[in-house]
Amino acid sequence: MPQIRTLTGNYAAAMAAKLARVQAGMFFPIGPSDEVMETFQHLIDTGEATNAKVYQLENEKSNMGAQIAFARLGIRTMGCTCAEGTLWPASETRYASGSRLPLVVVIPSRAIGPPTTVNPDHDDFMAQTVMGWMQFYCEDGQDVLDTLLQAYRIAEDRRVLLPAFVAYEGWEISHGSYKVVVPDQEAVDRFLPPRAVSPDKDYAAVDWKERLSHRRTYPGRYVEYMDKKYVMVRALKEATGVIEEIGKEYAETFDSHYVGLLEPYRCDDADLVFVTMGFITPTVRFVVDGLRDEGVRAGVLKIRTYRPFPERAIADILGRAKVAVIIERNSLEMVFRDVRSALYATASPPLIMGRAVGIGGRRVSTYDIMKIAQEGADALKTGKIEKEYDWEPIKTLDFDPFEEDVLD
Repeated sequence: MPQIRTLTGNYAAAMAAKLARVQAGMFFPIGPSDEVMETFQHLIDTGEATNAKVYQLENEKSNMGAQIAFARLGIRTMGCTCAEGTLWPASETRYASGSRLPLVVVIPSRAIGPPTTVNPDHDDFMAQTVMGWMQFYCEDGQDVLDTLLQAYRIAEDRRVLLPAFVAYEGWEISHGSYKVVVPDQEAVDRFLPPRAVSPDKDYAAVDWKERLSHRRTYPGRYVEYMDKKYVMVRALKEATGVIEEIGKEYAETFDSHYVGLLEPYRCDDADLVFVTMGFITPTVRFVVDGLRDEGVRAGVLKIRTYRPFPERAIADILGRAKVAVIIERNSLEMVFRDVRSALYATASPPLIMGRAVGIGGRRVSTYDIMKIAQEGADALKTGKIEKEYDWEPIKTLDFDPFEEDVLD
């Protein structure tokens, strides 16, 4: 029988590693991500997780390199890192996707300095958008567990064979406690069977002397770099269908709504739709319920899958709205630009405005969301956007690059 437990986001990630029968976990101490593997080690020590080992390596490049090596041998792995730790292994990160290795890395998001902070925003996650990995973002502990189990199944599907980042806000979700339904191990085993490795990819059985004698070719034919890269990029784009297919199976098996590309809330007849990701989503839903009580037809569209970006699905939902308000937690305008691009070919696109919130851990209150919602409601009435993009709330500071608090 499934168990109902109170788990933090990090504990939920470790529990997902146990349920997925991860055999090798890698980390280098950087908070708040290191607790994922520390908890996984606890599950190993208590006998709850079996046939698994955690490796604390020298740095994040070592972590990614070790994951690549294990994945080459058909071993299911999990890594965890955040902030600058996501940036250091850039060459290895790109190598993993180019080699079509189904790795999974957990990112409990933490802002990238300077200025120095240990608090969260989404910049570390957004910095990975050009690496050829799938990217998923979660709103609570249940979402973390469910998304990770699906991520392994999707990544290992032969139609995809690409690595995946599964992220959520550090401290706010990583150390927040949630009611989490933990599925039966037997049910997970049926949903997520052991990883299968085709004979030509069994690196333990490869004749490396023979392979390296023609390392720039595949057996029997020459393969251009561009052709191989095209196939990889196409696989990422076409993964949207696999994500939806496996999400539907997961929902039917485990009665979860944390599946698929998007999670719409009250969007069917909405004139005003808010687009969100992660921890602030429940707050936005609360505000939307209040707007509905006041007669405003509002809804929330949560982006679960950021790469591949679900352009068509977003356009289908937002194309029915009159105003779309993107509330994002990164300093790069990434979600705003991607959504606006998705709406480019829509016959009657909505008015679109974007607001950055919670950068570097800045507190996001219900009042802040209500203020943004009021701007959206005003645009619905007037038919125009006063300010297309802004940060909320913000105060203007004089900038001196030689001040110590900036250089920290």
